[in-house]
Amino acid sequence: MTIPRTILCYGDSNTWGAAPGTGTRYDRWERWPGVLQRRLGTSAYVIEEGLSGRTTAFEDPFSAKKNGLEYLPVSLQTHSPLDLCIVMLGTNDLKTVFNLDPFAIGQGCFRLLETIKQSGAASQILLVCPALVVETEDVYIKASFKDSVSRSLRLPAIYKRVAEQLGCHFLNAGDFCSSSIVDGIHLDREAHDLLGNAIADRCAAILRF
Repeated sequence: MTIPRTILCYGDSNTWGAAPGTGTRYDRWERWPGVLQRRLGTSAYVIEEGLSGRTTAFEDPFSAKKNGLEYLPVSLQTHSPLDLCIVMLGTNDLKTVFNLDPFAIGQGCFRLLETIKQSGAASQILLVCPALVVETEDVYIKASFKDSVSRSLRLPAIYKRVAEQLGCHFLNAGDFCSSSIVDGIHLDREAHDLLGNAIADRCAAILRF
């Protein structure tokens, strides 16, 4: 009997599966980790660790327990040993309240990947840069993510450099899907499907299925 490879998906509401503008959640097989599981079948065991509002490494003054760096060691210990850890965070770091430039967000990612490597919990790491933030008429999002569209444009190059510095794999979600114009930050069903399939192809290459 072949033992399935263990894959941890560590992210925010786009890993959790938040439907744009509704506050509801897509079902297991509609979310990109579910698409990934369907594609890889019995060759892999895909674990979802998505939390709405999660940042890379920053404390949200209005929402507790959203610091991704703080919870990461717990998640790694819970699910280790891992064959692959997929990290897709950074969208929430673009919130107006943090006032962060793209380089600082990249440093947050650096700390995440560094923590995974130092823990020894995962054999391989894949850093996924989130899909770009897009213009929306959603009043709440426009206020909460002021100037985020232009800042998100700089993230792919920074994330790629961070992955290279730490010897990790990299994928730019924006090469395969786009955020919904409904709220500018979340993926619709089609985008989840496109992203899940793109990540499945990369996982197959990394883990040599």
